[in-house]
Amino acid sequence: MVGDLQGLQPDFLHPPVVEAIIGVQFEPIVGFTFAHFGLFWQHIRRQYGKIEFREPSPPIPQYANVPPFLPLRAWFLDDSGAQLVQLQNDRIVYNWRKAGKAEYPHYDNMRPVFESLWQTLMTFLNEEGFSIPGAAFCEVTYINHIGLEGIKAISPRLNESFLMLPSDPPSIAKDAGLAEFMETLQVPPDQIQLRLALASISSPEQISTLQFQISALSKLATSESESVFTSLDACHRLAVRAFVEGTSETLHQLWGRGDKT
Repeated sequence: MVGDLQGLQPDFLHPPVVEAIIGVQFEPIVGFTFAHFGLFWQHIRRQYGKIEFREPSPPIPQYANVPPFLPLRAWFLDDSGAQLVQLQNDRIVYNWRKAGKAEYPHYDNMRPVFESLWQTLMTFLNEEGFSIPGAAFCEVTYINHIGLEGIKAISPRLNESFLMLPSDPPSIAKDAGLAEFMETLQVPPDQIQLRLALASISSPEQISTLQFQISALSKLATSESESVFTSLDACHRLAVRAFVEGTSETLHQLWGRGDKT
């Protein structure tokens, strides 16, 4: 499904993105305590003035058998709640979440924010006497919400709007509603894992909605910033390609597509 866009950088004026995620997971930091959340917060508190604590995200597979040194995750939020930094002893994640009529800020604006957070974390760990953790992988994820009524107005056949769906589904599926579609690809040459998920959900306004989630995950060789951000950029490019090639030109017009070179 993922082809060659021949050097173009697809861009959309009004993409249906409701959440975007940039993150890095790494080897669990031994000795990281509850107090370190507060100490780290002091470095970013001016921008992220609220703190909450949540259950930790599940460990990555290669560390599944490592005891949870600190089974806790901190959320640092800005005043709007749209920007969120998640920290636990094996990852740091930056989220943008749609609030009100705010438009998606685009990767080019999110990337330097995460780069600053990453550098702040590395400096903090060094100051606190921790070794820089071995990096495991990085992730770029986009969650899109698309009104089902608008899609059906374009075409009653979902596979004409979402091109990853089977073009000739079996007869039992022809009149069935979509519950969930999932696909995982290992994409060369970087062997980035691409995860696509399309599902029917109910929005907070009780509007029938399709949620189209695209995640690109890449293994990291080192924790060096150059390696991390080269891989994140590759994940972003692949996620955008999957979005473009997995949706129809009619939807692209609706979202205001304009390619950059």
